[in-house]
Amino acid sequence: MDANQAKVSTLVIGSTGHKLAEKCVNWGDTVYVGDHDLVIVDLTSLNEHILGEICGINPNYLFDLKEMIVEAQSKKSLKVICIIDEFFITDRVNKNEKKISNYSWCPVIPIFEEKPGNKIDRVNSDFSLKYVKHINSWDRLLDQTYNNTGYQENESKSIHFKIYTKKIIVNQISRAIVFSLSWKLYQYSEYTTLVESKEPIIFLPKIDDSKNGIDLLLEDFALSDGEDEPAPSWINEIPIFGEKDIFANLEQIDNSIKKLIEEKQNEEAKLKEKEEFKKLLYLKGIPLEMSVENSFKYLEIALSSPITQGQEDRFFIKEDANIPIEIRGKNNEGLNEKDLNQLVARLVDRSISVKYKTRGLFILNHYKDKKPEEREDAFTHNIIGKAKAWDLCLVSTETIFNLVNKKLQGGDLANLKTTLFNTIGVFNEADLK
Repeated sequence: MDANQAKVSTLVIGSTGHKLAEKCVNWGDTVYVGDHDLVIVDLTSLNEHILGEICGINPNYLFDLKEMIVEAQSKKSLKVICIIDEFFITDRVNKNEKKISNYSWCPVIPIFEEKPGNKIDRVNSDFSLKYVKHINSWDRLLDQTYNNTGYQENESKSIHFKIYTKKIIVNQISRAIVFSLSWKLYQYSEYTTLVESKEPIIFLPKIDDSKNGIDLLLEDFALSDGEDEPAPSWINEIPIFGEKDIFANLEQIDNSIKKLIEEKQNEEAKLKEKEEFKKLLYLKGIPLEMSVENSFKYLEIALSSPITQGQEDRFFIKEDANIPIEIRGKNNEGLNEKDLNQLVARLVDRSISVKYKTRGLFILNHYKDKKPEEREDAFTHNIIGKAKAWDLCLVSTETIFNLVNKKLQGGDLANLKTTLFNTIGVFNEADLK
C-alpha cells in the first residue's frame, strides 16, 4: 500500500474472504459494528431459510445490529453500503413483538417497486464508483422510504424526522437505481438537529459477480489515496468531440453484454436447480427438510407440512394413507433408537392404510461430514429390526439423491411411490421393479 494511503476499518456482513476488509462475518455471527468505519452488507446472501435459522437462535439479532448502526452513524460517522435484494417479511417477531424482515437491520428501509430495466441515464448519473460501472441491469427501483431508526416524531414538541435521498444512478425517467439515504431528527427547524446520520447508507443492486463487487466497493471506500475531488454533476453537460460516438459504441457493447449475461444467467439457473439436489448430502434441520420436500416433488411425490410445531417433519397423505415422515441430518453417526422412537410416537391414532403397508418413513442424512463413499452404514441391524416391527421404512438421503440422478438421466421411476410406501425396513434403489 502507498505511504499516502490510510486504511479504513471495514466490516463485511454476509460475505467472506475479502482481503481488503478488516473483518468478514456471515449472517448470524456476533459482531460489534462500532469498531469499524465502513460496513458493507450483502443482503443477497440473507434468504428466508437463513433468516429463519437466525430467528430461531436470536430473534433480536437484526434489531441489535440496527441499534449498533444507528449509534455508530450518529456518533462516529459510520458509512454503510448495502447490496440490495427483494424485501420480505417473516412470520416471526422479536422480543418487542415487531415483525422481522430481511431489512430489519437497516435504520432507514427503502421500499421498492419491482421494475426490471437496463437503460441508464448516463448524463444524470454518477459513475465515479468502480462498482456501478458493472451494473448492466436491475430488478427494482426506489419507491418510498421507511423510518426504522427507533426515533419518532412528536408534533406537540415540534420534533420531526426526515429522510434525505440522493440519487446516484438513475434510469431514463430519473428513477433511482443506486441511491443513498441519510436521516435526521430535529426540533422546530432542520437547523436544530437532535440526532442525525453523519454518513449515508448507499444502496446498490447486485451485479453478476457479488464477491468481485464487494472487492470493488472495498477498493472504492477502504483506501484513501488522495485522489481528485469528485466531478460536479454539471460536468456531464459539457460536450467533447467524439463523446457521442463512444456512447453509441458503449450502448452496442452493453446490448451484447446483456445478451451474454442473459445466456449465462439461464445456464446458472439450470446449474443452481441441479445443485439444490446436492444439499441432500450435507444439510440438516429445516434446510434438509426443505431439500427433501423439493427432491420428492421432483420425483413426483407430494409431501405435506404439519400445521403446528412439535409434529412430524413432513407427512404423505394419499387416499386412505396418512404416513408421518421424520427427517434428520447426523454428523459421525447413523440412525439411533431415540430418533426412531420419535417416529414410532407419531403412529398413535393413525389408521393403517389398505393400499400402503408402510406406517412411517425415516429419512436420514447419515455421517454427513463425510463423502458418500466414505460413510458407514446408515442403519444398524438392531435399528432395522425395530423398524420392521413397527412397519417403518428407512431411507438415506444418498438413496434419494441417486433416484434424482436417475430421473435426470431419463430413468423410469414410475413405481417409486408405490414401492417406497410399501417397503418395510430399508428402501434401496434395487427394490424398484
